[in-house]
Amino acid sequence: MTIYNFSAGPAVLPKTVLEQVQAELVDWHGSGMSVMEMSHRGKEFMGIAAEAEADLRDVMGIPANYKVLFLQGGASSQFAMVPMNLLRGKTSADYLNTGEWSKKAIKEAKRYGAVNVVATSEDKNFSYAPTQEQWKLDPNAAYVHYTPNETIGGVELFWTPETKGIPLVADMSSTILSRPIDVSKFGLIYAGAQKNIGPAGLTIVIVRDDLIGETLKGTPTMFDYKIHADNESMYNTPATFAMYTARRFRFLQFAGSDRQPFVDERAVHSGRPGARRSLPQRRESAQSAAAERPPLGRRHARVDLQCHAAGRRAGAGRLHA
Repeated sequence: MTIYNFSAGPAVLPKTVLEQVQAELVDWHGSGMSVMEMSHRGKEFMGIAAEAEADLRDVMGIPANYKVLFLQGGASSQFAMVPMNLLRGKTSADYLNTGEWSKKAIKEAKRYGAVNVVATSEDKNFSYAPTQEQWKLDPNAAYVHYTPNETIGGVELFWTPETKGIPLVADMSSTILSRPIDVSKFGLIYAGAQKNIGPAGLTIVIVRDDLIGETLKGTPTMFDYKIHADNESMYNTPATFAMYTARRFRFLQFAGSDRQPFVDERAVHSGRPGARRSLPQRRESAQSAAAERPPLGRRHARVDLQCHAAGRRAGAGRLHA
């Protein structure tokens, strides 16, 4: 019996990836070493890292003026790294508040500057996403931060916000590689890899190169994007095994040469094309009488399975096949 995990934390990997990892685990391409044993500065692993970056750039269409960083610390570390690096002499930033992950980012950002909450859905228990017309942007903000998909509340923004030239920052931990995006519309994208890419322990940051190099006074060396960019993500020992596994970005290629949406979204790893269309239908058919259940509609997340018990949200779960 195969179990498809939709719970918090690590998600399902394609079986083909697991089988290739298994085949290469003891001896990677005749090197006499496992990937977990080789030096991160050796030619073997440097080749793996270069392939991972090249494939991610190709799959996402990342422009040349963006740095791709393979870091550690999870997306939660970015709650601090973003203001440390992107305030750049300014004293405030704009944040959209649509759920628990937005709240965590806002709380951390307040350690380093003022936060202007441009809009919030807290009035209705984070059951909807405020429209662009509801946002109150500060023209003097250093950047605008939002979470495209809130995994706990199950609310997703299906559009890219307009920020009138202010750098847009997105926590894409649960949506990265789920559909094509125009990276050039963002100043910075960050994501923990464990939802859609590979094993836990890897954090991906895609940042426009003009936004790095001016950190807050007292920023730790390890929290400086430019340090990592200048050292090609090798300033310290990276999460080598997670990078090796994640380099299989090819398994998440677009469905067609015209860059149509991926064959699936969060459920792509289940190997069942069409799950993206069936999941909303399953949610509708399973709708219960729970009074606090968020309304289903055009802003309900396409990349989450929301389970609800009487009077409370039970979170995501597992599918058996």
